Amino acid sequence: MISNKKKRAVLFLVFFICVLSFCLKPNNFYQSIKIKNIPTKIKQSYSVGDKVTFNFKNSSPKLGTIYKIRRAHRKIHYSIFYRTGMHIVETEVEQSHIKNLTGHSAFKKNELVTIKDKAVINDGKISYFSSHQLYKIKNVQIFLKQGKVYTTYHLLAKNNKKTKVIDEEQLCKTYFVHFHSKTNQKANNKILNKAFSYANKHKQTDIFLPMGEYMIGSKYPKKDYFILPSNSSIIGNHTQLIIDNFSYWFGLATGPSPRDGVSNFELSHIQFRANNLKLGAQLLIMADHGNNWYIHHNTFKLVQKKGNHIFDLGSLQNSIFEYNQFVGYAPELTSIAKITADKNLHDYYAEAIQLDAAEKNGIWDAGLIKAIEPNYSIYNNFRFLSDHIVIKNNQFLPFINHQGKLIAYGASIGQHSSKVGHVVIEGNYFHKSLVNGFAHKQTWVLEPIHFPPSANSLVNNNVID
Repeated sequence: MISNKKKRAVLFLVFFICVLSFCLKPNNFYQSIKIKNIPTKIKQSYSVGDKVTFNFKNSSPKLGTIYKIRRAHRKIHYSIFYRTGMHIVETEVEQSHIKNLTGHSAFKKNELVTIKDKAVINDGKISYFSSHQLYKIKNVQIFLKQGKVYTTYHLLAKNNKKTKVIDEEQLCKTYFVHFHSKTNQKANNKILNKAFSYANKHKQTDIFLPMGEYMIGSKYPKKDYFILPSNSSIIGNHTQLIIDNFSYWFGLATGPSPRDGVSNFELSHIQFRANNLKLGAQLLIMADHGNNWYIHHNTFKLVQKKGNHIFDLGSLQNSIFEYNQFVGYAPELTSIAKITADKNLHDYYAEAIQLDAAEKNGIWDAGLIKAIEPNYSIYNNFRFLSDHIVIKNNQFLPFINHQGKLIAYGASIGQHSSKVGHVVIEGNYFHKSLVNGFAHKQTWVLEPIHFPPSANSLVNNNVID
């Protein structure tokens, strides 16, 4: 007979051996046990009230609204109301058969938007820009038609009880710029850059600038510059942007075609002026390619220094400049009575609007865009002329201060370094242009409107005095 004491010793030994063998198992043993015994949690992707499309019993997609959610057998089931014919039907669908439409709409209820309903006709083509009228979205409707998803919006204008029903492609997002300081140009540069960045990421954005005077600019414009957004409008509201030193706004090329650049771009109702009304400042808006620009109802006061341009447009296509004022060019040259042989003529005839031709050598843009555009040489491998440009009903005036003193003569427009495509210059007013003061120099570039003699330009009904 084995004593109880010996039995306990044997049992303890067996138990010890079992525990030891279990502990010596490889790590993946525990991992497999762990994974096997903990069920995976299924994440809920949709909520009650979401509008969704779903496939049911191999039928074509249907549109419905989720009204109940339940979990069963490690799956999520959604109860959905949907319409078939004249009847409202309910069904239950697994999550894998559902596609959410709530996130499909680009705009949300109560969001402020504008409508693209302003037509601009250019050479027989119609372009649509924002009317700048603000609307609030009161309701969003998503529906299926022939298997495709469509979204319409019910809009309500301010002080108007009537609603408009508009398709999504007719709407523009809105971005309201809030400058924190009137005089801190460094902070204002950042705020304006943030607005441009938003518009670059969100197609069809209207950027609204606030009422008042706000300083922007930099001593280092090659570092502190702005990138213009496509499919956007920059709209002032009695806004004065005061340029301290320099402010460079660049439109970069996006491909080798002349239309591959900043496109569908509007700039309107902004007053740009120099902070120093004796020495002036420099605003440069330069484009490498681009299409469908609409620049109107702006003022540019003493923001063009000697030998520079306000608009330097490399191969721009299908664009209109109208009802703008350009006041004062190159105050450094006001006292010059005669151009001597050692002077650079370009200092005198540099155009406020230059219809340039972009190319890869970097001469046309003075290397400015070349320094920041990674595909510059590829996109500018072929040289294209600026084409189908209309410049009409603008004024090019001298700047005279409050004491009646002439600070700077008026600017000129045109192109001096290449031919141009089809260009219309019509109904503009040029008063006291700097280039008119040098009758001793007989050359075509010293005219308020100048293009190469063989250029395809139509110049009508302009007044020069």
